[in-house]
Amino acid sequence: MWELGKILFVFITTVFFIGYLLYRFLVNYKIEKEAFFLIFTIGIIVYYLLVLLQIPLGLLVVYSKIISVFALIFTLYKYWKHNRALSIKKDYLISTGILGVVFLYFSKSLIKSVIYQPIVYWDSRSIWYFRAKQLFFNNGFSEALGICTEGCTTSFSHATYPILLPSISAFICFDLGIWNEYLPKSNLLILFFGLLLALISLKHLHVLFRIGFILIIIPINPIQLTSGYLDSWLGIYAALSILFLCEFIRIKKQEYLYSYLATSILICYIKNEGALLAICIMMGFITMLLLSKNKRFVKYCLLRTWKVKYLLILLVIPFILWSFYKTKYRYYDMDYNFGVLSNPQLWKQFFISEKYFMIHDFVIQQSNYIKIYISGVLVFALCILSIIVRKNNRQYLQEAMMIMAIPLLTSILFYLGLCMVYYSSLIELGWHLYTSADRLREHLIYMSIVTFLYAVYLIRLRLKIDIFDY
Repeated sequence: MWELGKILFVFITTVFFIGYLLYRFLVNYKIEKEAFFLIFTIGIIVYYLLVLLQIPLGLLVVYSKIISVFALIFTLYKYWKHNRALSIKKDYLISTGILGVVFLYFSKSLIKSVIYQPIVYWDSRSIWYFRAKQLFFNNGFSEALGICTEGCTTSFSHATYPILLPSISAFICFDLGIWNEYLPKSNLLILFFGLLLALISLKHLHVLFRIGFILIIIPINPIQLTSGYLDSWLGIYAALSILFLCEFIRIKKQEYLYSYLATSILICYIKNEGALLAICIMMGFITMLLLSKNKRFVKYCLLRTWKVKYLLILLVIPFILWSFYKTKYRYYDMDYNFGVLSNPQLWKQFFISEKYFMIHDFVIQQSNYIKIYISGVLVFALCILSIIVRKNNRQYLQEAMMIMAIPLLTSILFYLGLCMVYYSSLIELGWHLYTSADRLREHLIYMSIVTFLYAVYLIRLRLKIDIFDY
């Protein structure tokens, strides 16, 4: 346990320090508290880039230890030798402390499950940790890895899935010098830490809202969070991406915009479905911008994004590299054929075909959470109407609806995207839905929770978002 703690500390310190240097060089010399999660995300993606550049795990382990020692020395030098104590407001310190205590209290049993329970579930054993095992015994990613090319007997492990989290498992096990059925799952602790750091970075959200977010998302599917399945984690990080975006619209802090962009890129490296989620969130944001009809705000968003163009290029390089490797090494996914979507007859019968009704039944009808979400949206609409009647505050209705359009449109677009994915399935549709719909539905559930919670939050505060007057 002590050795594992040291390795996780070294890994987190290394990625945070790398992210810190890149943030200061490419984004902003001054570090704001809202940028903590952004810095961590940059470091994680840069680590993934180094793995895809085929640097051996042994070298990464050695370099990480050197960098972590240098990071500690740098921290001591900056804040002790120069007497630059951290200026932390008392309210911020108290709210962060309460958030951390609540998070640890409600997630401690999950963390114990991650550490003490072995790998038992199919996706964990046959996809994610199978890939991690290949990376471990191959000393990193290279052509010699030979994972799941077309016709290979290991094609069941979804060769086209990104290897960010498997590479973290391989890093931890390589540092300890052992592979077993327990250690690889410790990569999930990095995701727990990222979740806590994201909630700390969302400092303008009231601490009770952030605590409510923890209390709702953790009990939804604790097995998914601890077993090695990544669907729930993908949904959680997509929800965090939406939260950062909504807070950027409300507060106008550029760090929230950058965090949204970095998190959207990060979810593409968790699972392939992350790319679909990122596209849907961006389309929801663009739709909101067009509906706002505010050229000044649109210009502000474009200028802030252009400012970090080099950082965004750096963060996208792993996606380009992985796409290149999939083509070069002929990685093959046996489950889908997206060429069928080019059939015009399919689009004519999209919403009336038997396939669509099967998909709708599995994804929507069998989910109590989505039914609760629909009820929550109706409650939100009634609350807004009551505000209009009492206050005649039509502008507030516009402002609230503009922010709520993002998660709502994202949910709708992602559902349609899921329909297209299932339409392209090469497997018998009923069996495919039975074995996967409950996991893919997780993403819709977490976005639904964000929509409902943020709606309640806006009603409670009756905020002036000023998107029309910006």
